[in-house]
Amino acid sequence: MGHRYQPPGLTTHHRINLNLIKKLIRPEQLREFSLFLLIVLIVLFFGSQIANYFNWRTFTRISTGVSIIAVVAVGQTLVALTRNIDLSVGSI
Repeated sequence: MGHRYQPPGLTTHHRINLNLIKKLIRPEQLREFSLFLLIVLIVLFFGSQIANYFNWRTFTRISTGVSIIAVVAVGQTLVALTRNIDLSVGSI
């Protein structure tokens, strides 16, 4: 009766290691790392598929597009933070 069920393939040593990993890495850190890894994999994929992807001209084109969106996003953030916009459903 005192014998606990142990899934096949998992020993006590593995369980201790999994518990240690769970204590050291929080879920939000794992989420952030997985997003970072996904971005790196996407950049590497496009770099292998597109000729001259890792040159300066590609970087300037992407940063120019991002800078326009960033200026609009900062403006919208300032409007929302200063409470000059109503985001409720009843304001429609």
